[in-house]
Amino acid sequence: MNAPAEALQLPKLGLGCSPIDPGGEARDLAPVIDRALDLGYALFDTAELYGTEAAIGASLARRPGARSSVVVVSKVWSTHHRPHLVESACERSLRQLGLTELDLMLIHTPQAWRPRDQPPHLLSIEAMQRHARYGEDGGRFVPDDVPLQETWGALERLRDRGLVRGIGVSNFAAAHLRTVLTTGGPPSVHQIAHSPMAPQTDVAALCATHGVTLMAHSPLAAPGLLTQPAVETIAAARGWAPAQVVLRWNIERGVIPLPGTRCHHHLAQNLQTLQMRLTEHERATLTALSGASLSPPAPAPAQ
Repeated sequence: MNAPAEALQLPKLGLGCSPIDPGGEARDLAPVIDRALDLGYALFDTAELYGTEAAIGASLARRPGARSSVVVVSKVWSTHHRPHLVESACERSLRQLGLTELDLMLIHTPQAWRPRDQPPHLLSIEAMQRHARYGEDGGRFVPDDVPLQETWGALERLRDRGLVRGIGVSNFAAAHLRTVLTTGGPPSVHQIAHSPMAPQTDVAALCATHGVTLMAHSPLAAPGLLTQPAVETIAAARGWAPAQVVLRWNIERGVIPLPGTRCHHHLAQNLQTLQMRLTEHERATLTALSGASLSPPAPAPAQ
């Protein structure tokens, strides 16, 4: 039976540690991770794809007492859905992080891929990042015929071995989530793009029914979200930043936002939302933005 999210004592906000900018350039997040730990962040979201696991591990190693209060989330990439590769990917992530156990391991996307002209194998971070940026990567990758049930079963075995405490999914549509729900115990968490502009109500309702905790990657990324008049009006009236308004909306819906930033000021500002509170009217105003004319963003596979 999957460990319930409550047993993991998940913080209400975390730091997204993706290194991939919209333009496709990697960035060094080591100073940001150090600063986040100093500020008291207790949830760090990474992935084998991101290349930031080692930086998180190094920061934790410099603070021997921090590990017991920090939740670390990682993910297995789409090219590693085969059960033996799920195991290898998890073991590599643990080595990169310098840990003996992960708090949460997620399936990064429901789509499985493999190299066209080679047997499926554990890819380098650089090869995974190229695949994430360029999709089929000029034809070098093709869909892999791996049922989600097999990938999920591999995660369950990792949990049974004590390599991970909880398991979950990311970027799953409702149909993908139902496949997992009929395979075994429910995921501890589901990580999706979630904001007032794109609340994914069908997925959120399914998660609520089965007790799956929602995490929001890229919670501030919906086009035009932070300049919506409703968001700006609430921010101005409260003396908050627009980003704080949106993050607080997620928190009050029971969704754990994972904003990423390279700005130390924004790190502190985002953390302050834990002490804020929206009125019922403000929450309703923000929720109503799902009917606005802006199109929701396409899922970002690198998040």
